[in-house]
Amino acid sequence: MVISEPKSAHLREVLLFAFNWKKSATKAHRMLEEVHGDHALSKSQCYRWFKKFQSGDFELDNEPRGKPHQKFEDAELQALLDDDSTQTQEKLAKQLQVSQGSVSLQCDQKDIQDWLECNVDDPGYQLLTDDEIIESVVDDQDSSDNEEELRNGDQGEEEKSDHTSLRSPLDPWNI
Repeated sequence: MVISEPKSAHLREVLLFAFNWKKSATKAHRMLEEVHGDHALSKSQCYRWFKKFQSGDFELDNEPRGKPHQKFEDAELQALLDDDSTQTQEKLAKQLQVSQGSVSLQCDQKDIQDWLECNVDDPGYQLLTDDEIIESVVDDQDSSDNEEELRNGDQGEEEKSDHTSLRSPLDPWNI
C-alpha cells in the first residue's frame, strides 16, 4: 500500500540500505516495487546506483544534467556593463550569445568578488567587534533614554499644573 509518492532521494537511501545489507540490485528493486508500486525506481536505475556504490561512491545526489553554462570572458561582460549598466541579464545573455544562467552566475561571482575587495577604510564597510557593538547600542539607548526623560519631565510638569487647575474649589482633596 502506497501512502504517498516517495521522493527519489528517499528511494536512493533505500537502495544504499539494501546495498549495505548485501542485497542484490534485483532484490532491492523487487523490494521497492513491492512497497512503492509504480513509483519505484526502474530496474536499470537500481543497477546504475548499485554500480556506483560498488565503485565506492556513496554520494546520493544526482549528477548534474543538462547543458553546462557557457563560458565567456569577464572583459566582454564588463564592456557591455560599462556601456549600459542597467541592462538585464537576459539582454546581456543575448548579446554574449550565452544562457541567462551563465550571465547570472558570472554576475553573482563578480558581486561577491567586489564585496570581498571592498575598501575597509570606508565607514560603511568597517567591521565592529562585539564590545564595540554593545557599547554603541548602550550609548544609543542611554542618549534616547535621556531625551525621553527630558521630554517626559517637561510634560509631567505641564500635566500637573493642568490637573490642579481643573480641581474644583469644593473638592475635599484640593489641599
